[in-house]
Amino acid sequence: MGVLVPAILAHPGPVVSTSIKEDVYDATAIARTRMGRLWHFNPDGGELLPGCTPLRWSPIPASRDWSAAIALASSMTDVVESGGEDKNSSFFRIKAAVLIVPPLHAAALEDKPMTWMLRAVANHRKTIEEVQEILDANAKLTAEAAIAAGELEGIRDPPRHPRWGLCHGG
Repeated sequence: MGVLVPAILAHPGPVVSTSIKEDVYDATAIARTRMGRLWHFNPDGGELLPGCTPLRWSPIPASRDWSAAIALASSMTDVVESGGEDKNSSFFRIKAAVLIVPPLHAAALEDKPMTWMLRAVANHRKTIEEVQEILDANAKLTAEAAIAAGELEGIRDPPRHPRWGLCHGG
């Protein structure tokens, strides 16, 4: 914090500060509010910091389009590649993307929140059943929903294999 707080306080324009701790916010918030609005981006949906406007982004609205859902799921899972890669990591990244796409697409079709999407990815049985119902109901309307419904069948009743359990919690 030795250099960061003075730099934020002295800077006359917009500042983006990334931290999982609130110490920088605590030291600079009052002064920065005099200069304009404070935004707070918390991707896990945690508590909003006092005096801040929530800044949100969701992959859900763009996932109404099947191709966009695939691209977003791939992007989200490719991020984990930052460490050393072993021979199995690309398999698991691809499998993770495949698991994310159907609930992501279903969430977009029915305007579901991200918390619903996260329950589906965590294999919450009732939410997975709801995903299936949404995709089945929309399968007549779009080929994408029909594809998603077909891919979801393997998610609902995955084979009992140790590696599948790593992706599935089962």
